[in-house]
Amino acid sequence: MYYITILDSIEDERVFNDEDDIRAYLLRVNEVIKNIRVLGETIEDAIIVNKVLISLPSIFDSKVFSIEEAKNLDMFSMYEMHGLLTSYEMRIDKPKSSNRESIFKSIKNVKVKYNYDDEGEILDS
Repeated sequence: MYYITILDSIEDERVFNDEDDIRAYLLRVNEVIKNIRVLGETIEDAIIVNKVLISLPSIFDSKVFSIEEAKNLDMFSMYEMHGLLTSYEMRIDKPKSSNRESIFKSIKNVKVKYNYDDEGEILDS
């Protein structure tokens, strides 16, 4: 079967480039799958999912492990995988330092006033 060779090339070459995002990579995979299906071959999502998960770079290892443990890969669709990997990539691409800095800036600007009773205890507001 010729399509297995094509799918193996996806896995072997690690065609996920550093400048790509997961969306661009999965679009390329979908183009390959579409071309295979146009040729009249049938291919199951389980095979595609396994090949894609194997071909992902090491930055996705933790997500790949969690998918393999939590999901039944025989019933796992390309759409589900696309959603999970896209959301994971968005989480890891968030600028972490700016969020941390903005949190500390907002905490620094907050001034809390307490009301004390005669004995020095803080009164409820």
